[in-house]
Amino acid sequence: MNVPPEILEILRQWVRKAEHDVEAAKRIMAVEEGCPYDTACLHCQQAVEKYIKALLTLLGIEALRTHDLERLAGQLPVGWQLAVPVAKLVGMNP
Repeated sequence: MNVPPEILEILRQWVRKAEHDVEAAKRIMAVEEGCPYDTACLHCQQAVEKYIKALLTLLGIEALRTHDLERLAGQLPVGWQLAVPVAKLVGMNP
């Protein structure tokens, strides 16, 4: 797939931000006492959202301005599916 440089940069930004959310969740989960699990979960949801938006960008689809993972996954073309069933992602929605 030949991706224009400006789109590659947008993809890098989405993935970099998603990876920062994953790292934040890992660090939060390392707290032994009084771990704010809700905050770790929020970062996990944000990472998934950003990865889906990166995929949509790669496919040339403008991602909806939403945090709803089901709606975002619903934008994927027929035949495209995520490794995790969308039904399991719905529970991550804020």
